[in-house]
Amino acid sequence: MLQLTQPQPASWQAYAPAPAAPRFMPAHRGDVGHDALVALGHRQLVGPGGRCEIHRRDPQGHGHVFSQPELALYGLIPSWAYDARCATQNCIAPMGSVANKPAYRAALRKAQFCWTTASFFVGSVWREGREQIVHVERADHEPLYLAGLWSEWQVDHGQPLLSFSLFTRDHDEALKSQSLRIGHGLAQCYALLEPSQLMDWLSQSGHSAFEFLLSNPIPPVELHHHS
Repeated sequence: MLQLTQPQPASWQAYAPAPAAPRFMPAHRGDVGHDALVALGHRQLVGPGGRCEIHRRDPQGHGHVFSQPELALYGLIPSWAYDARCATQNCIAPMGSVANKPAYRAALRKAQFCWTTASFFVGSVWREGREQIVHVERADHEPLYLAGLWSEWQVDHGQPLLSFSLFTRDHDEALKSQSLRIGHGLAQCYALLEPSQLMDWLSQSGHSAFEFLLSNPIPPVELHHHS
C-alpha cells in the first residue's frame, strides 16, 4: 500500500496543508536550475504552497513547448495580485465555475495551459461512518497527467514567480459510485490527459479547452486506503 508523507512547506510561507487540502505525488522530480526556488526531495506530497515541475507552451508566443520542465508553485497567483497569500486558495479550478473567478480570467483568456505528472493524488471517501483518506492512481499504474492553468507573478521588476492551478471535472459513473472527494471536500476528479494529448492540450484556445478535456474519458483508477 502506498504510504502517506507530509508535504514540505513553501519557503515563502510556513504552511502545512490540512488533510482535506488538495495534494498529489509528482511522478517526476528533478533539479530544473531555478535559483529562486529549491526543488523538493523525493517521496513528498505537493499541497497548497508546495512546488513541482510543470510543462507549458512558450509564453512569448513562439509556438514551441519549453524543452525542460519548470518549477512552479502549486496555487495560482494572478499577475495583478498584491501578495502571494491567495495562492493556497487557488489550487483547484472546477471547470464549471472557473471562468467566473477573477483570479483565473487573464490566464484563461491567454490560454495559459500546462500539465504536470503524478503517481497518485489524495482524496477521501466516506466509509464505515467516517471519512477515510485514499490514494488514487491509474489502474495500469502509468503516471497521471493533470491538466492545469499557469500564471506569472512579479513584484517590483523582480524574478517572476511561476504558479499553477489544476482543473477538475465531474465524476464519471465509476467514481461517482465511490463517492470520491478531493481537496476541500469537492466531489470531483482532476482533469486527466493521455500522453498522446499533451501537445494538443497546450495548443488549445480558451473556447475549446474545456470541450477538449471533457471529450477524454477518465481512465480506470484504483483507490488505495491509507491506514
